[in-house]
Amino acid sequence: MSQSQSSNKGASLLAILLLGSSASAIAAGLWLAIQLIVDPDGIVWLHQILPQQTKTLVTDRQTMRTLPEIRGLVERMGA
Repeated sequence: MSQSQSSNKGASLLAILLLGSSASAIAAGLWLAIQLIVDPDGIVWLHQILPQQTKTLVTDRQTMRTLPEIRGLVERMGA
């Protein structure tokens, strides 16, 4: 095997590895985005992984409600 064939295989392997890692990073980002859309409170576990400087205050905020739930609350309040 010549020198150029060896370097071509190395470049091809590097390109495949970069493509695979990029695809994995995109898939992880999409998964995280979907998790945030489906349940905004569901990824509180992420705060355990993040460095202290990037953490935000997590409070006991009320979860999002559907329109019928909001209408029911308004009716119970008498408005």
